Amino acid sequence: MGGTWLWQIPLALGLGGMMGSSFGLLPEVAPRALGKASGIVGGLGATGGFILPPLLGALVTDALPSRGLGVVTALALITAVSGVWLMVRDR
Repeated sequence: MGGTWLWQIPLALGLGGMMGSSFGLLPEVAPRALGKASGIVGGLGATGGFILPPLLGALVTDALPSRGLGVVTALALITAVSGVWLMVRDR
């Protein structure tokens, strides 16, 4: 990433925007169970923090560092497909 900290700024803004949007929608989606829904969202986010680093550590080697991009791409595709499926299902 160039050896600088400048790449952290867009990542932090993106993370803050995603967290704000997901927690901002909770009162509309689950008004009677806001605490439970908030716990589930936070737990899913924490699970990603526990699963992704060991997975990347197991797959990425000095010879094939691009495997990490494949893992992140696969997770992004799974998330996108799940989101589209949920939108279609709720119509």
